[in-house]
Amino acid sequence: MRLHELNQNSGFGATLVTQTATGHRTYVAGTARLPLGQSLALTGKLGVSFGKVTDTSPSTAVTNLLVGRKTSLLVGTGAEYVLNHNVSFSVELESYGNISNQVKGNSLTVGTRFTF
Repeated sequence: MRLHELNQNSGFGATLVTQTATGHRTYVAGTARLPLGQSLALTGKLGVSFGKVTDTSPSTAVTNLLVGRKTSLLVGTGAEYVLNHNVSFSVELESYGNISNQVKGNSLTVGTRFTF
């Protein structure tokens, strides 16, 4: 999955250098669901995240601060509310840890599920 575009400004003497990069991550995880009644449930996710940050700006040795690869622990938690047999709502927060030496990845997902 592609993560948001990253920008970093660095000053070196009288020169301002901007690096633009893109983050990507792939993960393998197990999930768990804890019902708290008929309509509400808590969810959890635990696994391994494989992250990569690639440079999308002209590269120099000075601007390679964000670029790299990392394998990190993935942890996620969330909640699901079942409105009725056909509609449910969910919210989930995931932390992918470091996706490079200088970049951490997190996501907040809000969703609606329709079942027919």
